[in-house]
Amino acid sequence: MSYPGIAKIFAGITLVLIVLSVVGIWLKKYVLATITSIASVITFLATGTTLGNIVNPALAAAGIQQSVSVKYLTYQAAYYLQIILLILLAVFIYWLSGGEQLAKRLFLIAATISIASVLVITIYMLIIGLPAMIEIGPLKFLFGTVWDPTNSTLPQFGILPMILTSIFCTILSILIGVPVGILTAVFLAEIAPKWVVNIVHPAVELLAGIPSVIYGFFALQILSPFVKRVFDLPSGDTMLTATIVLAIMILPTIITTCESGLNAVPDLYREASLAMGASRIRTIFKIVIPAARSAILSGVILGVGRSIGETMAIIMVAGNSPQMPNLLGSVRPMTVGIVMEMSYATGLHRDSLFSIGLVLFVFIMIVNFLFTWISKKGVQLDGKN
Repeated sequence: MSYPGIAKIFAGITLVLIVLSVVGIWLKKYVLATITSIASVITFLATGTTLGNIVNPALAAAGIQQSVSVKYLTYQAAYYLQIILLILLAVFIYWLSGGEQLAKRLFLIAATISIASVLVITIYMLIIGLPAMIEIGPLKFLFGTVWDPTNSTLPQFGILPMILTSIFCTILSILIGVPVGILTAVFLAEIAPKWVVNIVHPAVELLAGIPSVIYGFFALQILSPFVKRVFDLPSGDTMLTATIVLAIMILPTIITTCESGLNAVPDLYREASLAMGASRIRTIFKIVIPAARSAILSGVILGVGRSIGETMAIIMVAGNSPQMPNLLGSVRPMTVGIVMEMSYATGLHRDSLFSIGLVLFVFIMIVNFLFTWISKKGVQLDGKN
């Protein structure tokens, strides 16, 4: 067998090659240094000095003379460590010669795992969510306006109010959050001085790290009383309150993604626009922002996903009434409906909650596909122009 063949066998035996291939060239000097130190340790083990220095005092304290078996174990340990070292060396040499191909395979495996995860989740949601929807009736389930699954005489499983509430809350939060997020990103990337950026960046990162329940407390103590007082309502737990807190929660995602996209636009674009007589503001809105459209759309998609899937903050301020959406009324989105009733639901009631999860999953997939199509359409139009 040729040397490369032996190296491939060693590579298949050990997982060290995977680590080396993923980490890359940065590890080379550290790996070589580590192997050198291991070799020196093995040299001491082969003479019996290292293990002997450890074993001898312990045996002497116990009043036992070092036996031949202890020395034999010493040399056995050295023998196995030498084998491990040879495997590491063979793997390292193979990585130096063919690591690129292995890295490609690793990336392929990682991509396959990601795709497989989505497929498994999709299949699982279909298997667990479709039976209840079929039993209830798809039309009754999706377009029914009454949700009363605990009624002993005539249970109702209509989720249209929850679907519309989720859609309206998402749209309104995006209408509020996206302009604010994009303009903030433009300010940080194009206008703000360095010292302002150094102050605002930590604040944005802090917003991203705040737990949802803290946002819920903020909305419960500040936003809800404010909405109640301004609109003279009996309660401030409304769809408007939920929408405002959602808009605040998606800001860090949109700001961070959009700012990264704006910073990635080459300075040549800005310089060419300014050289043609365009003002700085016109350059930003006519050149820089369109050039960063893909990153901005990615931020919007992530914001939509966060808005649709948010539960904890909304459950505290939405009012939790499964009725048709009203901006100043109590509402219940799909995620809140699942969380509130899953703990005590049984039978068809419990299965119908999984069906709501399936509807939510399909809704998120449709939104992602829609934004992807819009992004590709925009690129095609740019190419034609």
